[in-house]
Amino acid sequence: MNFMKLLRTISKSFIGRTVAVAFSPPLQLFSATLFYYFSLYFSINNRTLFLLTFLYWLVIFRLTKNFKLSLFAGLLATLLFPKGRAYQLLLLPKESIERWVLFDISYFFPVYLADIFLGVLGYLYLRNKTIVTSIGATLKKLQPFWWLALFIIWVVFSGTLSVAPEVSWLSALQLVRMMALMVLPLLLFAHQKTQLKKLVLSVALAALLFESSWVIAQRISGGPLGKDLEVYLPGAQFGILASEDLGLLRVTGTFFEPSILGTFLLMQMAIILPLVLRKRHTDQRHILNTLGWFGLGVGSVALIFTGSRILYGVWLWLAGLTWWFWRKNKPNLNFKNHPKLFAGTVVVALIVATALAPYLTRRLETLTDVFTQYGSGTYRLAMIQYAARLALGNPWFGVGINLSPYYFATEFTGEQLVFDPTYPHNLLFQLLAETGMVGAFFFFMLVYTTVRPFFLYLKQSVIKEYSLAVGIYVLCAMFYPIFLNHPELSSYFFLYAGLSTLSRKQARVDRA
Repeated sequence: MNFMKLLRTISKSFIGRTVAVAFSPPLQLFSATLFYYFSLYFSINNRTLFLLTFLYWLVIFRLTKNFKLSLFAGLLATLLFPKGRAYQLLLLPKESIERWVLFDISYFFPVYLADIFLGVLGYLYLRNKTIVTSIGATLKKLQPFWWLALFIIWVVFSGTLSVAPEVSWLSALQLVRMMALMVLPLLLFAHQKTQLKKLVLSVALAALLFESSWVIAQRISGGPLGKDLEVYLPGAQFGILASEDLGLLRVTGTFFEPSILGTFLLMQMAIILPLVLRKRHTDQRHILNTLGWFGLGVGSVALIFTGSRILYGVWLWLAGLTWWFWRKNKPNLNFKNHPKLFAGTVVVALIVATALAPYLTRRLETLTDVFTQYGSGTYRLAMIQYAARLALGNPWFGVGINLSPYYFATEFTGEQLVFDPTYPHNLLFQLLAETGMVGAFFFFMLVYTTVRPFFLYLKQSVIKEYSLAVGIYVLCAMFYPIFLNHPELSSYFFLYAGLSTLSRKQARVDRA
């Protein structure tokens, strides 16, 4: 009797109500995913990670009662983790390079945890006997798919002329994986758009909150937490310290570099924008909306600790877009109607701004050093200049995809380069140098056909979150090397490109 009374007391308490809300139907997917993410704090090796992921998949399967959707949830939840194996193809040891260099010149072919889910989803589709007919009918009018297919064909063809054709072939295999990420949502979930969108939103919000919390914990502890989930390379201090202020720590979360972390955060913020900007909410949806605003807030704080000033600028643009949509969708929301809400918002904003001001000020005050001899601006411009020289030397075919570090290390002898032989910090010039004008044209046509709907629907005050996320990735890739060398991030580009295409395809069906 006393035990039952205790249970009733707990259920009426704040904790009890919180647990009840967390596991209410609208929040079950989100809560399960968030719990899975934070359980990974206790992961000690790949086996533990695999076990916890398997348990997460079982929970999602129980919630969705759909085998394919639960597999897709597992894919989404693990896509951000570069955990698994990476097979190294050594091109040039650093001892034989006659210039300053941090690492050997190598190509890595990764196989990550998310590839297990992707492989099973692919098998489930391929075992269908009507595969040829259904693929043709589904992909016939999908321009992004065909531009990607042409890009892959060109990568293979031009790569046969390169100094290391095996790198181009393995890179093409990576691109085939990216194509699978792009087309499988269309092939498997064309009639489950609502469930799929809910799943993507829940996982994106949970991932944003988890990664932001990890970043804040790293900032408080003064560096990595020493957990198995964290990944970093030898010599990584050159990537996590500001080039103009070596005493300023830039956190990385569970990624390799701060720029990858920041781009990831911005892309997930874009995905949850429709949630926070929705005009009407039921009582249950209002809770998810509040969590969305909280996610945007902590994600913004985490972004500051990346120390990436370019990403600060992208965030300001995204914040302006959010404010514009907010005022357009909710014109009656003002200080007079909700004085307590706005007063509380202002107080919280001032407290957070005061706490972040020292770090932000220290990072921004070095802007005057960006174009000094060893400044980040000089570094990027020099890489663009030399990438352009590589492109002009082979304008049609390029030097071979993922081979620009090799040529940066071996070409231009006698010249004093101010950068290490890595990938150009600009996706356009990287593709021009590695795949020539033809390859760059094919890829950026893929980008154009994917991002264009965002601007078309902008006139109708409708936000296309997947197209926006793709656009944010491409914008960030113009300043950071985040293409195939970091598939844990570029995978989101191709996945969201596919989801954007599925969204447009469904919209055309609805109008018809």
